Amino acid sequence: MIFYGVKTLTGGQKTLTGLPCEKCDKDTIVLTNHYASGHIFWIPVFGVVIKTLAVCPGCNRTMTLKQLNKKYHLGLTDGQMKDIRFELDGQLNAEKRKIVNRRNTLGKLSWYIVLALFILLVIISFLF
Repeated sequence: MIFYGVKTLTGGQKTLTGLPCEKCDKDTIVLTNHYASGHIFWIPVFGVVIKTLAVCPGCNRTMTLKQLNKKYHLGLTDGQMKDIRFELDGQLNAEKRKIVNRRNTLGKLSWYIVLALFILLVIISFLF
């Protein structure tokens, strides 16, 4: 039996006003960063993936920043969306920052170990 899953962590918050939700007509949308890392047997195997999500506080409707940009014709460039993500990333407290960095490091380390084992297997197969 293999235990696998995804651990998520949210951080950073920015409120946008004047963008009405089509479901509940509330005119505020909250941007947050979601950090996700895949794990096998509770060991992070895949590094941290950062998604900036736009959430309506009234009905919890969620969309990515790119979808929000396209839907409301905000005209944000990729650079501006990246700046928003970094601004939200800067709001992480020290404890959450340690968790994100640890998961990212363990994810990269596990892939390096798998790569080293694969190279070792290839070398041994050529020798015999």
